[in-house]
Amino acid sequence: MDYDRYRTLAELVRGARLIEEMTLEELAKASGTSKSYLSEIENGVSWRVSVQLADRLADALSISLSRIAKAAHESEQDAIAGEKK
Repeated sequence: MDYDRYRTLAELVRGARLIEEMTLEELAKASGTSKSYLSEIENGVSWRVSVQLADRLADALSISLSRIAKAAHESEQDAIAGEKK
């Protein structure tokens, strides 16, 4: 699957989850994190994830770890740009 259309971590996780037809609860269980934390990620509230969680999300969503890292970097750049305004 081509996930290049998703730029930020929020867009990537939500988009991939919907493509995989998973609920937040299913992804939370598969990635070993809470549903509320995944909701924060998908809503762009939280974009800093540990390498361990990024790896588990990659596995659960069939995405490469490097793609998740790229999306997290884009999210970080957006946050930095927002702070400068």
